[in-house]
Amino acid sequence: MNADLIDFNFQSLFANKNNTVANAQMLLVFRFIEQEVINAREANKSGKNLRTLIISDEAHLFIDAKFPIALDFFFSMSKRIRKYNGSFIPATQNIADWNANEELRSKTSAILKNSQYYFYAKDKAGNTSRTYYLYLDTVKPTGTIKNSSGTALTGSYTNRAFSYSATDSGSGISYLQYKKPGSSSWLTYASGTSISASATSGTYQFEEQ
Repeated sequence: MNADLIDFNFQSLFANKNNTVANAQMLLVFRFIEQEVINAREANKSGKNLRTLIISDEAHLFIDAKFPIALDFFFSMSKRIRKYNGSFIPATQNIADWNANEELRSKTSAILKNSQYYFYAKDKAGNTSRTYYLYLDTVKPTGTIKNSSGTALTGSYTNRAFSYSATDSGSGISYLQYKKPGSSSWLTYASGTSISASATSGTYQFEEQ
């Protein structure tokens, strides 16, 4: 399918009394959308500048224990889509719909926390302010130290070359820095840079933000 705009009508799926069939059909649609997102990313590696925008109208209909496939898709897209040069917009009339179900709150609250907020003011005469936006990121980066063979180090000692890398599922890594043994100064560090086994012995500290 090669089109700038693709529309999926889920009305008949919501009306299906057989939840197993409905979830199976949703899975096919969501897998197609995920593959389109991946295809766009691969095309961008070749020099294109494609942006993928996924919009779900009446999104509260998907926030239902009967449709775990839909909720998993929403959860995954809200965390990953920015890394693929895209945006995910679940549209609903009431934000409270996302926290109405205690059973699903662990995922719905995570979706909200990965959202960008827009604010504007309107006076009684109908004049509106400019729109302000804010991205709330409460997810901490995670780092990994690996030796020269790529094995993650879980202990405190090594006699081989090692490197440090970090990932962040929110707004992304801003910078990495490290301290050499005996030093009080933080130095800029490039992710994955190898520190030789012949370097100064002692404790190395890493920090990401």
